[in-house]
Amino acid sequence: MAKPVTHMFLAFGAVVIAAAGLAYVILGFAPDKGGAWPLAAVYILVFTGSYGAALFAGYAVRITLWRGAVRSDLVRASNRQAVLIGFLTVAILMLQAGKVFNLWSAGLLFLIFVLLELYIQ
Repeated sequence: MAKPVTHMFLAFGAVVIAAAGLAYVILGFAPDKGGAWPLAAVYILVFTGSYGAALFAGYAVRITLWRGAVRSDLVRASNRQAVLIGFLTVAILMLQAGKVFNLWSAGLLFLIFVLLELYIQ
């Protein structure tokens, strides 16, 4: 496993690239031309940005709370939860696009991801 600093540098890079890519796709998107590529690019960039931000924030919280822990274990846990948060963000966006996102679906989605985290751990 790479050093934790490398992971944090890559997480920061993912957030910057995702923000720049989202700005480019949103500003250059013409709804009348349509196409699935801009929509797929938005979902991929939202996943990448939320993954990087969650990885960076999760590691920062863990390193603050558990100062004596092994840093690679903290990165591993943050990485696992960042992937789940990225998928959760994209799932919420897809449900919202279909206008089926409500309190019930949010609760079920949250429960699914909590149980998935407990299973993966």
